[in-house]
Amino acid sequence: MAAPALLMLAHGADDPEVHQTSWQLCERLRNNRPNLSVELAFLDGGTPEPQATVATLAAGGAAELVIVPLDLSRAIEADDQTTELAATLSQTHPELSIQVSRPVGP
Repeated sequence: MAAPALLMLAHGADDPEVHQTSWQLCERLRNNRPNLSVELAFLDGGTPEPQATVATLAAGGAAELVIVPLDLSRAIEADDQTTELAATLSQTHPELSIQVSRPVGP
């Protein structure tokens, strides 16, 4: 059984360090686990955006997706925006089993 694809999901921010840190976390995970499909997307108008990223994963044959919120400021539980996105993506891509993990935080 193949491992699920991971979607590292970050909030967009005006601070370029937030974007840089998010990309670095994603790249480190890719380097540490090259057998995993690991993608990064940004909420709140950042790019790449989650809907396009998930569509690409689904078109590439992914059967399972875990959304990993990158909440670098609180990391208690996934916020409402993330859980709503997961519900929408599940309706758009019924061929994917989509779960939301606990956030990665400080």
